[in-house]
Amino acid sequence: MKIKQKVIATSLGFGLLFWLIDSFIAYTTPLYGGGSFLEVLFTNVPKTAIYLRLTVLGFFIIFGLLMANILVKSKKTTDELSESEEKFRGISASAKDAIIMADHDGNISYWNEAAEIIFRYRRKDVIGRDFKFLVPEKYYEFLDSGFKRFRKTGYAPIIGKTIELSGIRKGGDEIPIEISLSSVKIRNKWNALGIVRDITERKIAEKELMIKDLAVDSTINAIALAEPRGKLTYVNPAFLNMWGYEEDDVIGRHLVEFWQDEHKALDILDSIREKGKFIGESKAKRKDESQFDVQISASMVKDDVDKPLTTILSFIDITERKEVEKKLEVRSKFEKLVTTISTNFINLPSEKIDNEIKKALQSIGEFAAVDQSYVIQYTSDKKHMKMTHEWCSNTGTPLLQTNQNLSVEDHRWHTAQINTRETIYITDKSEIPPNAGSFLETLEARGSTSLIHVPIAYGGKAFGFVGLESQQSEKTWSVDIIVLLRMVGDILANALERNRVEEQLNASLKEKEVLLKEIHHRVKNNMQVISSLLNLQSSRITNQEILEMFKESQGRIRSMSLIHERLYQSADLAKIDFSHYIQNLATYLFQSYRIDPKTVILNTDVQDVSLDINKAIPCGLIINELVSNSLKYAFSHVKDSDKKKEEKGKIDIQLTADDGKVTLLVRDNGVGLPKELDIETADSFGLQLVTTLVIQLNGKINIKRKPGATFTITFDKTNKHPNS
Repeated sequence: MKIKQKVIATSLGFGLLFWLIDSFIAYTTPLYGGGSFLEVLFTNVPKTAIYLRLTVLGFFIIFGLLMANILVKSKKTTDELSESEEKFRGISASAKDAIIMADHDGNISYWNEAAEIIFRYRRKDVIGRDFKFLVPEKYYEFLDSGFKRFRKTGYAPIIGKTIELSGIRKGGDEIPIEISLSSVKIRNKWNALGIVRDITERKIAEKELMIKDLAVDSTINAIALAEPRGKLTYVNPAFLNMWGYEEDDVIGRHLVEFWQDEHKALDILDSIREKGKFIGESKAKRKDESQFDVQISASMVKDDVDKPLTTILSFIDITERKEVEKKLEVRSKFEKLVTTISTNFINLPSEKIDNEIKKALQSIGEFAAVDQSYVIQYTSDKKHMKMTHEWCSNTGTPLLQTNQNLSVEDHRWHTAQINTRETIYITDKSEIPPNAGSFLETLEARGSTSLIHVPIAYGGKAFGFVGLESQQSEKTWSVDIIVLLRMVGDILANALERNRVEEQLNASLKEKEVLLKEIHHRVKNNMQVISSLLNLQSSRITNQEILEMFKESQGRIRSMSLIHERLYQSADLAKIDFSHYIQNLATYLFQSYRIDPKTVILNTDVQDVSLDINKAIPCGLIINELVSNSLKYAFSHVKDSDKKKEEKGKIDIQLTADDGKVTLLVRDNGVGLPKELDIETADSFGLQLVTTLVIQLNGKINIKRKPGATFTITFDKTNKHPNS
């Protein structure tokens, strides 16, 4: 209001100033008739002058009032514009979108901070420039034609719309932008206001989304979107192709309708709702009702408040993979079965062959899923057949008891096939030729529908066959089963032939064993006769030295006789258990030399060592000589009755075997051996004999002379020479 008062006061002042000026002119002009200035100013004034002065004063007062109102309104408008501009500047400064204004000539008149960020130009560098430098040249013609119309009418095709085009940043980089244009009239001229947004990220996202959409549509995996309750909202082409539907037949239907087992499908949906995801396999159902296997990967998409929005499901048809896995599993079982059966019959003792054949028949029968598997062999006269081994499933009927005397003549068709080593495989009884005779009757009698028979042949001649039978249903025989059965037929042929040969050999060996035992028995008896003759002869000898020689000879004969006695009593004629032999031999020597066990103690430490006769006899003679030598010479100091209670003699015999080497140790605690005694040149026949026997064993001898005598002899358990 101060402006209004000032304007009115100024206008009144101008009116009064005119009054004063007019009065001054009248005072100085003789036309007024003189008088003082005050008189001229107020009283002595012509009416015309008064009217003029009042008119001018009124004009200035009215003009002042009008100008005051105009200025007040102008200031208000200016203030409002200033306030609006400040608000506009504040909004545009905080806006994330660029706000750009172009004047009537197309030059930039406004440029906010967001525009600086998007286009990377400072405000001072763009104000006053033609706005077209912000877009590629390809848009110039379009913008020029539109701007001509805009100058006149404030309208153009793109005014009031949001369009997408390219912008050019400082440096020449081209970016996608979105611009919304509107018209603003300033000073009676149309200005263009544009709000510009950098849509680079959105374009990238749209491109990625488009790529993803293309990927979803082109992927071989079936993709589906479903509501939380299970209704389908989207499926890709792979889904339609996999299930055999059209899109209109699928959208809106429930997921469970596409599964072979709807209950399992509901369980899968429950699992997705509870856990948020599911990975597994199931069987799906096509439009034509055919089934196939799929692998499922599903996830539940939720909003910010954990509310389910949609379910994403991905499917892979794994039918072929399942079939391959099944074939690989069968092949793996087949190879494992072949390996197991082949391995189990390697070096199998004859007494275990029957049991192993039964186990093999069970493995084959379970693998082939049949009711019976069996082995039938010809009798020795080739006129009859009998079942020798059988496995029967829980659903099958045992055949062993009723198939012990089958006539070969009645089964001529069948035996002719087997004898020519042909495999017989029948899926249905109708495949059996009319000339099969009793074979068909036998098959019908035991209720079998399908069978396969493979010859068991050795040396080009069949002596039986291995068979599989199905009683419950018809059976198509795969190549694997035929190959397996032929292989088993060869294995059983070798095993059964080996068993037959071993039975013959065992019978022959038993005869020879009886003969060998009889020979050993007679050798032992002959040696006892010789020993008895020497004993009779020694009774007439008075010479003590000669008598001693007779006793030594008797001892040597006794040591050999004991070996033949052990062989006669042994179950294995090839080897002798030396632990019992040494004990018996030492006991005999103590008795022979009439040694009091209280005077000389015998300690034996003999491992479970078995030697053949070629090693046993020399080893036994060595023990005989060394123990006899100790009993004769080592303990003269303990024969004195005064020392018996203080000191006792001791003889140790040890026999060990390690890594094919045998070590014999004979040790006493007697007087020991003289230093000058050389075992190889000694006059003692016994020590010379020991040296000769060690050479015969291809062994080595080590002698420790004091305290007491210790003899250590090593030799190979086999006949291999130690230096070879």
